[in-house]
Order: sequence, then C-alpha cells, then structure tokens
Amino acid sequence: MNDGSLVNIESQIESQKSFHKRSPMYNSKIYAVLIKVGMIMKSYLKSMINILDFISSTENYHSTMVLYDKKINFVLEDIMEIHYIELPKFRKDLRKGNIDLNDL
Repeated sequence: MNDGSLVNIESQIESQKSFHKRSPMYNSKIYAVLIKVGMIMKSYLKSMINILDFISSTENYHSTMVLYDKKINFVLEDIMEIHYIELPKFRKDLRKGNIDLNDL
C-alpha cells in the first residue's frame, strides 16, 4: 500500500466449508514469514482480503472480521483484519444501484 503496509489478497472460486477456518491460518503464515525476515516491525500487515465467488453466511457482500476478546468486549482492530468480499452479493448490490464505486 502507499503507506508501506502489506495486504494479503486471496481468492476462492469454489465454495468449501473449511475456507473460513483456513483463512486466518493463511494470514498467520504470512506473519510467521515476516517475523523470520525481520520485516514485521518495518512493514505493517494488518489486512487479509478474501474475494469469494460464492455465498457465505453473512448478509452483506463485505464482512470484516477482527480479533476480539469476548470476556471484556475488546477488539484488537490494530492487529489483524480479515475482509470477505462475496462477489455474487456484490454484483447483485451493484445492479440494484446500492454500491457507489467512487466511495472508497
């Protein structure tokens, strides 16, 4: 990214039940590689973007998952975000005019 942060982008075409379980593992692997090279302090890997060509369990086309402590209701949003973009829902919302492509 322009600010030096790193983003991991994955795409999944075929629906697989275990994908949401594997997704955080993929992100963790990238952290492990960066720590070995010493880059984790220099570059900031915060986000993983998963582009899915199938319908998942959420209502919206874009979902953001973060690390969360349920006991104290605390979100560690500065550590990791995993974004899921579901293309079938995105296309549907786009056709309905519910998405402004100019809105970053």
